[in-house]
Amino acid sequence: MRSRILTTLVLMTATLSQADVTRPPSGVNVDETRVVALRRDMPLPCVSVVVDGATVMLSRADLEAAEAARPAEMRTDAERAARVGSGRAAALLSAVSPPKGPGACAEVAGTALDSQGQQLLLDWIENGRAMVRLQATGEALSTVRVRYLGQRCGPMCGRGDITVSLPQGERPFLAVSWWVS
Repeated sequence: MRSRILTTLVLMTATLSQADVTRPPSGVNVDETRVVALRRDMPLPCVSVVVDGATVMLSRADLEAAEAARPAEMRTDAERAARVGSGRAAALLSAVSPPKGPGACAEVAGTALDSQGQQLLLDWIENGRAMVRLQATGEALSTVRVRYLGQRCGPMCGRGDITVSLPQGERPFLAVSWWVS
């Protein structure tokens, strides 16, 4: 009974980040930008991902918890979301290199990320669970801009992307395909 309660709590925690943000509807014309508050500190151990001028930092303990929260069955939306989150965390953790020294984060090259790893980065940024530093200066950002851009050109024609950029709205450092029709 106790392990079942613990499993339920882990599933709820793992899916909480995905449930927090409500994206605009997919499959329609949309151009919406949101300012997202980020973590200001990152506990060790952590994982850092360098993506086009920015370093995105994630809690390794949270990643490992998300990976371990893989349910045996998928009977509910929460279990489905936990399985997707578990797969994404596993994909990111499989690309981790050892930390370069004590007190440093383990690293993942942004070029080593597959679409699942990119989706995980986006989910955690959208929910404020990530920390982002400028690669050039190391400055921790308090916010980023998340843009939802969907363009529909017909009933079976269109695409949507989600981009993440610096607070000044400069070019994005992360772009993820959102929907295609």
